[in-house]
Amino acid sequence: YPFDGFAVHPIYDDFTTPTFDDRHNLIKGGSWVSCGNQASPLSRYAFRRHFFQHAGFRYVVSSAPATQPTSRYETDRLVSEYIEFHYGDEYFGVPNFPRTLAQKAIAAMGDKPAGKALDLGCATGRASFELARHFEQVTGLDFSARFIGIGTQLAEQGTLRYTLTDEGELVSYKECSLAGLGMAELAGKVEFFQGDACNLKPIFSGYDLILAANLIDRLYSPAQSRRPAHACLALHLAGGAHPARGVDRRFQEGRRELHHAGWPQGAARPAFPAALRPRIGALRDPRNETQVPAHSV
Repeated sequence: YPFDGFAVHPIYDDFTTPTFDDRHNLIKGGSWVSCGNQASPLSRYAFRRHFFQHAGFRYVVSSAPATQPTSRYETDRLVSEYIEFHYGDEYFGVPNFPRTLAQKAIAAMGDKPAGKALDLGCATGRASFELARHFEQVTGLDFSARFIGIGTQLAEQGTLRYTLTDEGELVSYKECSLAGLGMAELAGKVEFFQGDACNLKPIFSGYDLILAANLIDRLYSPAQSRRPAHACLALHLAGGAHPARGVDRRFQEGRRELHHAGWPQGAARPAFPAALRPRIGALRDPRNETQVPAHSV
């Protein structure tokens, strides 16, 4: 070679001629990784022998510092604390927080339809299982994939083992089970999904109850969460009532109640006003961030 009739193209004069040596092999036709003209069975390309073009790595070095965003809810320690908070022992005589909320929600429903319930911001899922005592189907939804994984594991396997930090590097080995909590028969009524409360998918609709515990103050846009939550309820009306309006009314009444008790609108909340403290039960979030009125759902 070159073959008879070969001529250098004026635009690409160094494409073929550099391969006229004893170090290149001529390949006719393409392969499964070929693209463009190389895919033609009439194509001819020369390659260096023993030159593994695709066997290597390319990387980019930048002077900009690389940051890895992390979620505070995805750490091993916080997941374990939430498991204990939901399924573990009670301390100092304080009733289990998600179980108590679920009981109050069920009591508030009265004789209303009990078909479907949504536990929005379900964390590791205790309230979801408790709601299943009353509702035919319960959906637990949380932004954290690890939280959802805990609820799913309990629903599928029935048991869960975890460690709880005592002090420093000392840990306690603990175990919880649905059977031990009297909820083994409820596993088939509960399903868990990862999702965004501010941008719910259309499939999450038609609920008779939405429980959103310790959720609003943790959202990146609390106002956005109200619209999709209302849509979930508005698609399933019972007895001519419009649940979304009820949610709006209670939300506004709560704001006015706190304002009249001495909590200025828009001000930071250092603690609950003195006028409301007698009405606040000893229900606490494990992060010690939020106390919840014992009478409210």
